[in-house]
Amino acid sequence: MNKSSEISVLHVDDEPDVADVSAELLKRADERISVQTATSADAGLKHLTESEIDCIVSDYQMPGMDGMEFLETVREEHPNLPFIMYTGRGSEEVSSRAIRSGVTDYLQKETGTDDFTLLANRIVNGVESHQHEQRLNFLETLEHELTELSIEFLRTENGDIDALIEEGLETLGSLVEADRSYVFEIDHKAETLSNTHEWCAEGVEPQIDGLQDLPPDTFPWWMQKLESFENLTIPNVSDLPPEAETEQEILQEQDITSLIVTPMISNGELVGFIGFDWVNEQEAWSDGFIDILRMASELITTARRRKVRRQELERHEAYLEYSRDIIAEVDENGTILYQNPAVEDHLDFEVGEMRGDRFFEYVHPKDSERVKTAFEEFVNQGAASMKRIEFRMQNADGSYQWFESIGLDQTNTVVGSYVVYSRGVTERKEREQEIQQLKDRLELAVEGAKLGVWDWDMTTDYVDFNEQWAQMLGYSLDEIEPDLDAWEKRLHPEDVDDVEAALDAHIAGETDIYDFEHRLRTADGDWKWIRDVGKVFERDEDGEPTRAVGIHIDISDQKEREQQLRQFRRAVERTAHMVYITDRDGTIEYVNPAFEEITGFSKSEAVGQTPRIIKSGEYRDNYYDELWETILSGGQWKDEMIEMRADGREIVLNQTISPLMNDAEQPKKFVAVADDITQKKEYEQQLEEQRDNLKLLNEVLRHDIRNDMNVVYGHTDLLEEHVDESGQAHLDTVQKSAESVVKLTKTARDLTKTMLSTEADIEPVRLDQHLNPVVENAREELDDAVITTEDQIPNSMVPGNELLKAVFRNLVQNAVVHNDNDIPQVQISVTVADETLTVAVADNGPGVPDNQKEQIFGKGEKGLDSPGTGIGLYLVRTLVDLYGGDVWVEDNDPRGAVFVVELPTINSPNSDTNE
Repeated sequence: MNKSSEISVLHVDDEPDVADVSAELLKRADERISVQTATSADAGLKHLTESEIDCIVSDYQMPGMDGMEFLETVREEHPNLPFIMYTGRGSEEVSSRAIRSGVTDYLQKETGTDDFTLLANRIVNGVESHQHEQRLNFLETLEHELTELSIEFLRTENGDIDALIEEGLETLGSLVEADRSYVFEIDHKAETLSNTHEWCAEGVEPQIDGLQDLPPDTFPWWMQKLESFENLTIPNVSDLPPEAETEQEILQEQDITSLIVTPMISNGELVGFIGFDWVNEQEAWSDGFIDILRMASELITTARRRKVRRQELERHEAYLEYSRDIIAEVDENGTILYQNPAVEDHLDFEVGEMRGDRFFEYVHPKDSERVKTAFEEFVNQGAASMKRIEFRMQNADGSYQWFESIGLDQTNTVVGSYVVYSRGVTERKEREQEIQQLKDRLELAVEGAKLGVWDWDMTTDYVDFNEQWAQMLGYSLDEIEPDLDAWEKRLHPEDVDDVEAALDAHIAGETDIYDFEHRLRTADGDWKWIRDVGKVFERDEDGEPTRAVGIHIDISDQKEREQQLRQFRRAVERTAHMVYITDRDGTIEYVNPAFEEITGFSKSEAVGQTPRIIKSGEYRDNYYDELWETILSGGQWKDEMIEMRADGREIVLNQTISPLMNDAEQPKKFVAVADDITQKKEYEQQLEEQRDNLKLLNEVLRHDIRNDMNVVYGHTDLLEEHVDESGQAHLDTVQKSAESVVKLTKTARDLTKTMLSTEADIEPVRLDQHLNPVVENAREELDDAVITTEDQIPNSMVPGNELLKAVFRNLVQNAVVHNDNDIPQVQISVTVADETLTVAVADNGPGVPDNQKEQIFGKGEKGLDSPGTGIGLYLVRTLVDLYGGDVWVEDNDPRGAVFVVELPTINSPNSDTNE
């Protein structure tokens, strides 16, 4: 509820004059309050059915249905509506019954306008608390629905994701009472954005058909905010800034008054946004509400990305299953991990029979070394593909046949291994002339799975594409025109000139093969990176090219991995954390610049060594045995380790060592990340020594001062028999000053304990056990003052420790010592609320001027016109802050001051009753 929100109050009192006066005074106390009155409970119930009421204030004793019966009747239909019992004839029994019946607050009627100020505060607090609870319940419901939606996304197959997004928009849109919810996706290649999903409330006209392939500059201000990953929260479209004039006109044409838009982000890039529109103006949304809608955006983004990845994997699996070529997945050693069913057709081995064997074991002895060398070069050099190679492979019956193979590095894709494609070429070798044309077309097409093949008649520009070429771009083959224009019109504009240059160079005979990487537009408007490899293999008698054949390889994932690796390396090189990587034996292979700065060893000095170069000798062998045992078993080692720099100085590193696992779940390398915390540890040690010194100094000084004061006490007792009546007054002054010094040592002791204490020293304590002893001691020591408590001190649990008594002792002493009345009067009262309680110490002294009410708690501030160090009230403020509470000064009526201490309460089984 903001400051301008009106609070509608129903005041039920059988005395009309009282109700009318209260309405006027409540309005004066808080201008937000508007009061409707009723002279009976029955009339109040009628008001409740006819009007929107935020809070009920009711008398107790009324003719007919009394205030308690009225409360119980209201609670049947409105269990949470704020209800304040405001009566002049109540009792503890009435109060207890009202609390059991669910009353929000209970107040005794008092005379004066201050009573209505208090009532107005209770009304505002009750309504704000009720509205806050409603908002929390709404956010919990919204979060629950989002959680359920995320579970459904995880369970849903690819084909159902779009339907589930539509369902999610409907669920969230209905819950937040939006008129329309929608998803826009951005096509960065085509530089357009389109409304892909939409839900509209009943009676709201859909807009999705007219919001397709829009240029981003349709919403210039909007897109600028989203590209900075900002949420757009617009409670009223008419309040948009001048630079959003374009968006304002579009939204007002659609009768949209309020909206929220959150960006959809994937891999650090804006890929779309999710939005919610309202026809009516909305109040400012909470951060929690915005966060939940942002999570919905992230959920939909993840679901869309997972759908694309699943589709890629399904296409790969389908290709493996139905390919007529032998497709084998192998590791870096050539061990066969998988072979498709074609192995049965070509070699008569059952599927899985060769799994676990090295591929080279089945290669003809005369070809084995050549094939092995080619494969190892392919793996070690990190090439995208292995050069085409022909060799003989053994059949199940021991005979051999020729195969032509190519390998692709798919270790960083959904495949996760090296893929070898093998096609039988025995017949081709036996009948070379008969299959020459087929050989030319397949010479490059066997380079990998999901290969797109093109065969270009350069005299007519007719191009024969295969199914995979079309599928790679999201089309079926019958959607692709068999013409060169089908390729040219999909080329990225930035790549056209370079592609033409590379193709022209090959046609002119400057290169043996045309091999170029470029981007093609897909069916959904995205851009896909393609490796385009081809060769002219037919020319006419004049040397002009007549035919070329080539393939397309999808390298989008490879491009993305390369970008990620570059970003990761830059991050490691620039971080302030020390990073080094070792092999399985502990030999250092890499160190970042922070390693060199922290250890003093250069990269050339560290690489090739082991971490022993920074070993300090602080730990025994069993320490390092435990470290190695942890990381070799796949665990992570964390510890603060004392190491040594190159110059011999010891340093303390907060170090984490983690294994990098291979496919067999065995550590193949180790990476260590460390922070230099040497200065932090030195500071902690210095701080601990200073704390010990301060504690010792305090004890010595207090001991010496108290001994000296005992001497003063003794001498003043002896002097009483030797001074006359006029000297007795001076002697009394000396004695009181001595007593003040002793009390000061107690306060100094308490202050020292406070400064040396931590949050760990605080525990739940009972208020009565720390306040009652202070009251009793004050009555004995301050016998010239009248010290009373308003009611029995409750046994509520609050944060504290033994110093809590010092808070109340200093406040009571302050109320008496600085009192200018002949008979100082001090009244102590306790008020318990839902989550806090307040202890008020009121006196009849001179009071505290407004300009000193805050600074009086400062360090060294004294009481008004009084001697002393002023550390008593500083101690009070310090302790109360430590307990998580607050302390302040108010004016007493008719004169004097009220020191109020507010402390948080802690739930306890016994905190509702007094023992």
